[in-house]
Amino acid sequence: MVPSPFLLVGLDLVSLLLEVVVAAFFLQTWRRTGNATHLLFAIGFFLLALGTGAVSSSALDLLRNVETWDGLRMGGQTGGALVLFFSYASMRRGGHANILRVAAATIAFAASLMVILYVFVPPFLEVPSLESMAVVADAVQFLAYAGCVAFASITYRRVPQPEYLLVPGAFMLLALSKYTWVLIDLSHAINLVGFVYVWRILALGLLLGALLLPRRPRPEASREPA
Repeated sequence: MVPSPFLLVGLDLVSLLLEVVVAAFFLQTWRRTGNATHLLFAIGFFLLALGTGAVSSSALDLLRNVETWDGLRMGGQTGGALVLFFSYASMRRGGHANILRVAAATIAFAASLMVILYVFVPPFLEVPSLESMAVVADAVQFLAYAGCVAFASITYRRVPQPEYLLVPGAFMLLALSKYTWVLIDLSHAINLVGFVYVWRILALGLLLGALLLPRRPRPEASREPA
């Protein structure tokens, strides 16, 4: 059963609010600690919120050019997922994420992806279709979140306490939401769309729990974004 458009818009708005709140928490933490990793995570979730807001705006028909909203959605959500992944990768190499390195990696990866789409995906040497870009964008986001799961799981392996499962669990749900979108893109099984929102909202709830719940001291605490 496919949820009604009004319900989907409502769920998008809930997702948007949660993403903004998560981003605001990371921004506040960065202002307090000066840790660049928290700033990058704030940017990542603000980009996700930008993409989610584009979905809601398109559904409400606030702009007639739907392609503009679709491009903004894919750009925001893919950019946000890549920033989060490369922030984790940079942090694991140097203790704290390097803003310039993360920005360069995100831009280089996105540019390479567009070249591959332009050259190797039909229609060749023309602007890729939105359908092609949607499949690739959702697949890239799935892989980025899966990578975040692997990085975020390191803390739990060091200190196997239940509260340290919240962050990898959240990224696991975000990866699952994008995997569901890939299935929808390929099979047009629109009846699965409700699961996308369930996974996403649960994931954001787990992230908020990770940010709000007091936790016991952990090793190398300064290296962790959440």
